[in-house]
Amino acid sequence: MIHTLLPDPPASILVVGSGGGFYIRFLEQTGYKARLLDLLDMGDVPTAVYDSVLLLGNLKAHNSISEALEKARALLRPEGTLIVYDEVCYDSSSHKGKTGVHLYTGLISALFENGFRIKSDEETVGNILQTYNKLAGQSSEVFDPSNHAVGSERLSDRKDPKKDLYEKRQTGWRILVAKKDRIFVRAYIKNDETVILPMFRKVFKADRTLEQWYWKFRDNPFGAHKIAEAFTEDGTLAAQYSGYPVPFSSSVGGREEFVSLQIGDIMTAPEVRNIGLGTSSVLSRIATYFYNKFCIDHVPFMYGFVAGNHRKFGERFLGYQYMSQIPYHVLDLTSYRQAHTGRIKRFLSGLSIKRETQITGEYDAFFDQVCRDYGLLVARRSDYLKWRYTDCPDNVHRFYGVRRFGKLIGWGVFSIRGDVLIWGDALFNKRYLEAAGFMLERLVTRDYPEVSKVEGWFSPLPGWWGDLLRDIGFQAIDEPNGLVSGIRPFDSLFSIEFVKGNLYYTMGDSDLF
Repeated sequence: MIHTLLPDPPASILVVGSGGGFYIRFLEQTGYKARLLDLLDMGDVPTAVYDSVLLLGNLKAHNSISEALEKARALLRPEGTLIVYDEVCYDSSSHKGKTGVHLYTGLISALFENGFRIKSDEETVGNILQTYNKLAGQSSEVFDPSNHAVGSERLSDRKDPKKDLYEKRQTGWRILVAKKDRIFVRAYIKNDETVILPMFRKVFKADRTLEQWYWKFRDNPFGAHKIAEAFTEDGTLAAQYSGYPVPFSSSVGGREEFVSLQIGDIMTAPEVRNIGLGTSSVLSRIATYFYNKFCIDHVPFMYGFVAGNHRKFGERFLGYQYMSQIPYHVLDLTSYRQAHTGRIKRFLSGLSIKRETQITGEYDAFFDQVCRDYGLLVARRSDYLKWRYTDCPDNVHRFYGVRRFGKLIGWGVFSIRGDVLIWGDALFNKRYLEAAGFMLERLVTRDYPEVSKVEGWFSPLPGWWGDLLRDIGFQAIDEPNGLVSGIRPFDSLFSIEFVKGNLYYTMGDSDLF
């Protein structure tokens, strides 16, 4: 299998690791110029001279995969081929100290970090298990239990700890083929924002202040600096793929509280967009790195809102799975028949509304009271609401709490764009749904009489919330920019069907509000 991955003879091949002598002879007999070397003893080996370097089962001897790959890259010619055949660990809880091998995600990350682009990646654990079973069967045929202390126990029945790891998919063997490349990918390091912000301005034709960047990526209370960056060999920033951690709550499925990542600020410099196609493109490479560095074994899924023109690429090459086009709700106030209860009834019902400047623990208790009526949603407790809205340096969010006899029964967050009131987020107790209509009536008649429309995103779920919006007078239309909601799953419990059937989201769950 390895032989079929090599360039044609008479290419120069370097085989790294002990026990490779037999393979060297085979290569020489088939016309290759081959040499055996131990990476721990580089000596005076010339650099950039080999067409292919083979690392055959010896990465476990290195505490640092990155160090081994850096040495291997130095030995390769430009566009040279690296072939890694080695055992890896799939379970982050079974680290190298338990299994003796490195994490698979760590190997993938290290390849990108050391200037390789991955061409193919194949698992061979099925062949390994077949070999185990075959050898065990052969041993049992020649094994005479009467001469040994194990009695009548068959050798094939004895538990092999290595085989057990393979069967449980905690470890396995893989063959990876990678090319020496001029793009390096790594995670954020301190002060990278000095090159990120100019690229943001160049790509999106908009300014982002340092204060805004700090709020989003450094000061997030749920995690910081989940950013992957691609650089050219001269150190120029070529691309970024990032996400910011968001707390989730679920009253359905097997996990009640967890952190997910919202996809955001994905950008590539125009001059590198023609490098590679599909999975070899810079965007696909940096996304794969991000998944292995920040997502696998860390979050059950990423989520985001994708424009229609990027939908196909995301689905084919980034692993995105989509739910539906976002329902965009519009309330035309020229024909709005106010859903009000009348002043006397309103007084008797005890409803009041207040613009909030501080989010207190009252909002924690309220979320815990109502979250089960919403299924799967961002955990809108006080720490999240404070960070997302009142601490946001944009200073555009207007947060209102609705109370009944002094007890919180709902809230909404709004902003003004021209003569439109944008309804960005909301959470209400389903026992007091009239509170949402009361809040809107108050805002459009007293606080913002100049607005002509109320607009916002709201997911189709839960059904009772959609019914309420229709009763108020909202009409659902296609989202003007063709945005669709989607996820990138990393946990089988959170399939696209599960998320689609349970997720409550609003415009506030995106970075567009």
